[in-house]
Amino acid sequence: MDFAKAFDKVSHKHLLYKLEYYGITCNAHKWISDFLTQRTQTVVLESVMSDKVHAASGVPQATVLGPILFLIYTKTIL
Repeated sequence: MDFAKAFDKVSHKHLLYKLEYYGITCNAHKWISDFLTQRTQTVVLESVMSDKVHAASGVPQATVLGPILFLIYTKTIL
């Protein structure tokens, strides 16, 4: 399975809610919130770079925390 696109679809708002639900609060919650929400993205095509835009969703790939956050996001709350 290719999870690359799935990682891009993670809602920051819903992930932060789940973290709080599972007891991740205070400094850890603030740090993860900053880690997710202070991101921008650009596109480069033939050496021309687009303007930066805010990334409202997605878990950063190629990080240690990314897969953990993805697993928390996909865990079902009963």
